[in-house]
Amino acid sequence: MSEELKPCPFCGGRADYVHTSHRDLMNRSHHYVCRKCNATVFIDTVGKYKSVETTEQEAIKFWNRRADNGK
Repeated sequence: MSEELKPCPFCGGRADYVHTSHRDLMNRSHHYVCRKCNATVFIDTVGKYKSVETTEQEAIKFWNRRADNGK
């Protein structure tokens, strides 16, 4: 992972990565889940033809996004 995960935006808890690989290798998903309150970011690759690395980076970006980004 190239980017550090921020604490949970809701409770400040630690997020952990969960990778799911289904029978069909084109069907993969990435989850970042807060271990304290279970807030979740879920990105699925089904039908998107994106690499696993690209999808993981998107999930990190969404997890780290905050309402005041760039302000």
